[in-house]
Amino acid sequence: MSTLLVIAIWALFVVALPCVLGALVALPFWLKGRTTAGNIAGSTAIGLTIVLLIWRQLGAYFEAQGLCAGANCPSAEGTVVALLVMAGLGWVDTLVLLMLGGAVEDRRKRRQFDRSRL
Repeated sequence: MSTLLVIAIWALFVVALPCVLGALVALPFWLKGRTTAGNIAGSTAIGLTIVLLIWRQLGAYFEAQGLCAGANCPSAEGTVVALLVMAGLGWVDTLVLLMLGGAVEDRRKRRQFDRSRL
């Protein structure tokens, strides 16, 4: 498997999956006008997804450490960097979700705006 394909698959799971899942959880709240509740629910879904992905990565690291022999052992530094990147991308996903929530709220307010009051 090429390196570019591995990076694309990794980005799909760490960036797109939590963001889409958070938006799907928040959407019913947003459509009812409860933007803050939607943002909280969506951010919680993103956080839980990122935590699960981090635990999965840690499990893979410990499994590889148990099976390694000699110089083929994975480095702890590389794993720590990967975990920190995942955590940082979780914050980026949350920021994207909050911007989406703001856009949905702005669109709702524009639709409800009464031009006769002008």
